[in-house]
Amino acid sequence: MKPCPKFTFGAGDRFTQAAHAQLQAFIAAKDCGIDITPVWNKSNREHEIIGSEPRSTRNAADKAVADLGWSGEYLVDADHIGLETVDRFIPNSDFFTLDVADDIGKKPDPADVEAFISRHPELLDAVAIEGIDKPLKIGRELVEKTAHQFLKAVQGAKAIYDHINLNKGPEFVTEVSMDETDNPQTPPEMLIILAAIADERIPIQTIAPKFSGRFNKGVDYVGDLAQFEREFNNDLAVIAHAVKTYGLPDSLKLSVHSGSDKFSIYGPMRKALARTGAGLHIKTAGTNWLEEVIGLAASGGEGLLLAKEIYVKALQKKEALCQPYATVIDIDEDRLPSPEVVNGWSSEQFVAALTHDPSNPGYNPHFRQLLHVGFKIAAQMGERYRDALRTHRKVISQCVTHNLLERHIKPLFASCNTLIQPDGKMIDSHHHLWEYSPREYPWIPKDSPLAQSYLIPELEAATVDAGVSATVVVQARQSIEESDWLIDLADRCDLIRGIVGWVPLIRADVREALERVSRRPKFKGVRHVLQEEPEVYFLRDDLHRGLAQLPFFGLQFDLLIFQRQLHAAIQLVDRQPEVGMIVDHIAKPEARNGRVEDGWRTGMRELARRDNILGVKFSGLVTEFGQDPIPDPGTIRAYFMETVEIFGVDRVMIGTDWPVCLLRLEAYRDWIRTVRDLTAALSPAEQLAIEQTNCQRCYGFER
Repeated sequence: MKPCPKFTFGAGDRFTQAAHAQLQAFIAAKDCGIDITPVWNKSNREHEIIGSEPRSTRNAADKAVADLGWSGEYLVDADHIGLETVDRFIPNSDFFTLDVADDIGKKPDPADVEAFISRHPELLDAVAIEGIDKPLKIGRELVEKTAHQFLKAVQGAKAIYDHINLNKGPEFVTEVSMDETDNPQTPPEMLIILAAIADERIPIQTIAPKFSGRFNKGVDYVGDLAQFEREFNNDLAVIAHAVKTYGLPDSLKLSVHSGSDKFSIYGPMRKALARTGAGLHIKTAGTNWLEEVIGLAASGGEGLLLAKEIYVKALQKKEALCQPYATVIDIDEDRLPSPEVVNGWSSEQFVAALTHDPSNPGYNPHFRQLLHVGFKIAAQMGERYRDALRTHRKVISQCVTHNLLERHIKPLFASCNTLIQPDGKMIDSHHHLWEYSPREYPWIPKDSPLAQSYLIPELEAATVDAGVSATVVVQARQSIEESDWLIDLADRCDLIRGIVGWVPLIRADVREALERVSRRPKFKGVRHVLQEEPEVYFLRDDLHRGLAQLPFFGLQFDLLIFQRQLHAAIQLVDRQPEVGMIVDHIAKPEARNGRVEDGWRTGMRELARRDNILGVKFSGLVTEFGQDPIPDPGTIRAYFMETVEIFGVDRVMIGTDWPVCLLRLEAYRDWIRTVRDLTAALSPAEQLAIEQTNCQRCYGFER
């Protein structure tokens, strides 16, 4: 099996003239911090219409990659192939979309249905799936019904896969397309289909289900957007469950065949990807052909005349062109402009009518849909059309690149128009250092991996290995001597940008201690180990007299508490509205695999309402799974997404809690890798905030 990257983007290049311009969009996206893999796709039907061979798609992709120096992965998709059409694609493709539409609904052998049911007794009862509110009630009747509808199709996919594997070897990506059905697959149906695929040992890495609504060619989604979002989220949840339950590849992800330009579904999709950390394959083949026609029209002169000619001939052959796409177009003939009107248009008028911009009064979705299915007209022009593409390459390339980057890639994989590029480095907002002795660190058991010294050499080695460029060191002993020691260490280490130390807040001479430590520029905040104190301590007057001094010295307060202390902590925060506070270790939830604690969620939402809560550290979580020796990555992700949702991306920062994290992790870099995976689906600006700038702002230091 050839591993499939997490995010892949299918782009069509029907006339093999746009690969360079398309790849420029992926290069520009990477420069913006959006790392996605291009997949050039072309179906057998498109090859037949245009008179091309699959080798031409491979050649165009390879040449663009070589000419532009693309060092990332790329794939060539044999799009929507069956057993009778696959052979011509085998030498030149490494991604195969198995089209089993003709087998959906065909009756399988009753013995095969019975064998499937006997292999899957778990489907005969309620199935709980993380991410879906209620257990799926399936039962024998539904399993049998679904098997009768889809089992033959899965067996067909197996036959195609085996044929490719026999003639090519296993190094290819397999997608199974189930989107050409009358109704969307329900979560139980999706689970049954995936169980059948697993039974057939198809190493599927993407699956394309049917969604509600209309995915008309060339125009936006038509349907209930909330329903689409529910279906998309349910499919993600079922896929994740099936991977764990049936041993399907970890890289298995959802594929959406958008039919080009379904801009309104990008927001819900991106939100779901950020929440779950799931991958995605998106296919938008036809939009490139329309950008070629837009580029011809924008070029004026002969290019505009050719664009007009394509439309006029498409109008003349409308019935024949539309018939193969009858279920995915919605053209009002009365809204189609006449040849006389179009022949009188300027470049600007033609471009306005064809460009998918509903805010432009000149935009005509009926005109656009007809041209979308009218690429056969250009194919019949042969080299005349290709020569025009070459002649007007500059303008067309600008259209193709801009459309892919600005209208597809950024809206789906980034959340803002102005992107900020992270530099790959991260700030660790929370770690410790100590020179171990049992007397000074009595809280560390003698047989613990923490019962050794962790000093600057160990820190530097760990951070270099993990790609961390700056840190904040936090007290581990409640003594002013340790604060002085940390200051001296930090003065000799450029890596350490900030110190959160301890001072005797409840003592009458606290102001003198604050005056002394605050003279050192790296001393940024104070922490007291409130987690070890009774709740009455949170309201002590002497403690609050000390806390009230911090703003005068430009210092923040790190709030170290357990989940059970959130109510008392909120009272403390409310008594000190002028003191900037930062929540350590997301308030140490009572973490258990498979759930986010309701009490933690409720308390954190209330705490987040306070304006003086400057930030929250996503750190220390792995050591809070008291009942679970191995923290579940899905639960860690759920806590991360809840934290981001509650506090917003502008208040969350990353900390390792090293070396304490080594109680559950092998190395410092393991937590950094976890965090990078958690933030991967966020926009570059959001990544930069969480990984770097929020910490800088809260503690007031520069990189």
